[in-house]
Amino acid sequence: KQKVRLVASELGLSVAKKKDSVGLCFVGKRKRFADFLSEFVAGGEGEVRDVDTGALLGRHADLASYTVGQRIGGYTHAEKTYVVAKDPPTRTLWLGRGRDHPAMYHSTVWAMLPSYLPTPRHRTTARLRYTSEEPTPCVASFQSVHLPPQVPPSLVRAVVEQLGVAGGEGPAGECSKVVRIDLSEPQRAPATGQVAVFYDGDVCTSAAVIVHSVPHGQREWPPRSGE
Repeated sequence: KQKVRLVASELGLSVAKKKDSVGLCFVGKRKRFADFLSEFVAGGEGEVRDVDTGALLGRHADLASYTVGQRIGGYTHAEKTYVVAKDPPTRTLWLGRGRDHPAMYHSTVWAMLPSYLPTPRHRTTARLRYTSEEPTPCVASFQSVHLPPQVPPSLVRAVVEQLGVAGGEGPAGECSKVVRIDLSEPQRAPATGQVAVFYDGDVCTSAAVIVHSVPHGQREWPPRSGE
């Protein structure tokens, strides 16, 4: 966007300084995105908990209305709170205090249906959010990779059906189309449903849909409500 604005400015176009659009044109100006989403996705209400203490902070109206990394208020009067995890099976929304809460930074990511990977395990770079300044060095592996047990089978089916590709899912959660991404540096707020994009220099080489990730130093994620 910055490069486009620079070109527009050089051409003397008035849109060079126009405010960014962050909405969806087909939703409509007078309709909240959460209301629009509820017509198609049933996330369901559930608990809101503090990721550090496990304390119950309240209840949310619809899990599908939130995304990892989103700032939300109304549950605590203290420091600004952000969504650090969503647990669809229990419909629990986990919050952390501060934009850079440690639980926001993940070092291992699982993604499905990569469009192309040259070798079963290779070093490359990946961008997990479009706002990232530069792709992050990583190791991408897809041979004998298993999905973590926390990944709901319904999510696997949804991704496979959405992209119209046979996923090869097995009874043990193994999928021939799963890639594990081990990042050299933890990245902020990778979210299920977003796309991990791989690069060789400035050339985009592959992409895959994120289905799970864990914060740096953690083995299981999201946490359990009783812990």
